Amino acid sequence: MAVITVLIGLLMPSLTSVRETARRVVCASNVRQHGLGIAMYAADSGGFLPQSKYGNAARAGTYSPDRMTMLRTDDTPAAWDGLGVLYRLEYLEAPGVFYCPSHRGQARLADFASVWTSDSGAIESNYQFRGGIGIRLDSLQDEKAMVTDALRSQVDFSHQVGSNVLKGDFGVGWFNDPARQVSVGLPLDGRDSDAGPRVDQAWQAIDDALRYAP
Repeated sequence: MAVITVLIGLLMPSLTSVRETARRVVCASNVRQHGLGIAMYAADSGGFLPQSKYGNAARAGTYSPDRMTMLRTDDTPAAWDGLGVLYRLEYLEAPGVFYCPSHRGQARLADFASVWTSDSGAIESNYQFRGGIGIRLDSLQDEKAMVTDALRSQVDFSHQVGSNVLKGDFGVGWFNDPARQVSVGLPLDGRDSDAGPRVDQAWQAIDDALRYAP
């Protein structure tokens, strides 16, 4: 029995690593589907990205990059926002694609299961979109991040030591952050007064890493 216990103890870290690797693969697939949805939307919409009223081209006073995990913000059809527009217009049809299997924060698919089947209620993803109003596809920089793990708080950054990233050229890559600098720099709570600036700093750190990646 003691030998079996020791063997289990030795194997557990490896099994945990294998499971996390599998979850990263599913997450990368989700992010890739976001890219396909955005590209199809742009092709049908004069080259523009899905709009977000919280994004960097939004009207003054509404800029809240920390809220760009929202898919639907209230009870009206026009409330679909950002990546949520892709679902409303059926470019992406499965709710599960908006949720990372490694996520341990408050925005999980199970938390919104009943709302997805309803015509009312706010819905949040655990992926972060970086859009706005009036942003054209051809204005994107190839190595600038467009979608990644939620950045609203430290617990929402799903993989902690990095994240899958959809880039401006629609490639999907892994942002590696073993020192957890991005995670530590995020707000402890998404409702913190400085959440927006911290999310901006996280985007910049990811951009820098992508720009200088070998």
